[in-house]
Amino acid sequence: MSCHHISLCCIAVLSLALSACQPTRSNHKPAPFGNPPSAQAAAPPTSTRKVNDAEQVAQLAAIVKMRGHLHASYSLWKLKLFDDAATHSSEHLLEELMYAVRTPLKNKNPDAVMPLQDKITSYGKSLNKNVSTSTVEKNYKAVISVLDESYALLLNGDAQDFALHAAVVRDVLDSSAGEYDEAVLNGKVTNAEEWQDTLGFLIAARELYTTAVEPNLSTVAAEKMAALNQEFSALVSYFPSYIKFPATVMPTTQFSQRIETLSQLLSEVANLPPPIRLPRILQGFGHHAEQAAKQYVAGNFELAQEYLIKAEIDGLTKARVDLAKINLDLLRDIETQFENVNNAIKSRAAAAKVEKYATGLDLAVERALNVVSPSRKPGSKH
Repeated sequence: MSCHHISLCCIAVLSLALSACQPTRSNHKPAPFGNPPSAQAAAPPTSTRKVNDAEQVAQLAAIVKMRGHLHASYSLWKLKLFDDAATHSSEHLLEELMYAVRTPLKNKNPDAVMPLQDKITSYGKSLNKNVSTSTVEKNYKAVISVLDESYALLLNGDAQDFALHAAVVRDVLDSSAGEYDEAVLNGKVTNAEEWQDTLGFLIAARELYTTAVEPNLSTVAAEKMAALNQEFSALVSYFPSYIKFPATVMPTTQFSQRIETLSQLLSEVANLPPPIRLPRILQGFGHHAEQAAKQYVAGNFELAQEYLIKAEIDGLTKARVDLAKINLDLLRDIETQFENVNNAIKSRAAAAKVEKYATGLDLAVERALNVVSPSRKPGSKH
């Protein structure tokens, strides 16, 4: 196969049409450059070897999440929300997600890192009211192009492996659920930035699914393809826009269940192994424990107790078995630190003491995340 043909295939996979400011209820598919992998030649994967490579999936997912942040950034810039647009570019896209792909890209091609970093930097610097629309659009498209190239490089010749792409979509969807959990509190959107992350990730995940997975499903899973499309459309159209919220905000548990439904369908049609969710569980656990301490310091003792219970049931309990297999000392450290926080809150200890124990727990969770998710930048939610 010629290099030119490989390039077209790779671009077809990742040419996500990220120009719309708001999601729509339309089922219209973004038009990829070149042709997607042939559905006629598709067959269920005969091996899960490739999709079992968790690090490759995480690296590819980081590129797709970069596209999600880019979509959010460009959409917010169009709305003249320049500071918000810059946050999704410099802080999220460059400072956090570049960490996950810098080394693997360098290992593939030493000259691949600087173009990505430079294009993102140039785009971020142009996000202000004094720069022309044509310049921002040019910089935006330049980032899209280099992200396509980076994704193709990390594919390592697996552009036709739709199961691998499905695993990447599933990973990004999982991250969207984590972002939504940070965005919504007690039936209200309390963090607009995380709301924007959620929508950006959903859009990027759906477009990768549309260009790289869906064309291969007509011969292997027609009925489930219809269910996938319906659920994707329903979830994305739930978001009025990046800056508007629905009249009734979906509870975090319900949103997570909707994401789980999508993930399960993807797992079935692509014959994927079970997802590795320990990093997300640990992050959610840390988030709930942090909220417990904050609510306690604010004098909301009952709410602090509720967050502790949620941290225990939805976090520590679910992580305990898998983390014990990986590193028992890390688990024991987290359990000790959590017990300190729990006892301090229950005994109505001084706020400074609760904050001290909460900091110790946060550090313990961070140490565990560095082990179970090494491609993630320390302190990053992505």
